Amino acid sequence: MIVHGVDITSRYDAVEELELMKRVIEALPEDIRDQIESINCDSQCGACYAVELRRWKAREVEAISRYVDAALIIFDDGYNLLFLRCGEDDLQVGMGEWPLFFPELERLDALPDVEGDGDTPFDDAPRGCAQ
Repeated sequence: MIVHGVDITSRYDAVEELELMKRVIEALPEDIRDQIESINCDSQCGACYAVELRRWKAREVEAISRYVDAALIIFDDGYNLLFLRCGEDDLQVGMGEWPLFFPELERLDALPDVEGDGDTPFDDAPRGCAQ
């Protein structure tokens, strides 16, 4: 499945995983989404995602990671692993974010404000985690 130019795949073609990743991609700001080549969920591992970037832009990897992280938490309550890759290199790895199930763990990172307008695309989305 291709959504906004991003190839979305699931190891076992699980419909619920494909639909979740579609929602994630649709929720991302266009400038973030345009940097993503593909997103894959490894159905065998459960809630493990690999995001392949089109190009390496060091200062933007953190923003991409935070937006995908936030979208997975908003739409699926969290994830087990999140890999950002460019070619053969793993650029960033997120390990298990489940804030709704572990409320005692405070989220230290906040969504980046890439437009500089004091707003993020997820401000109005229902969620149980703190920004």
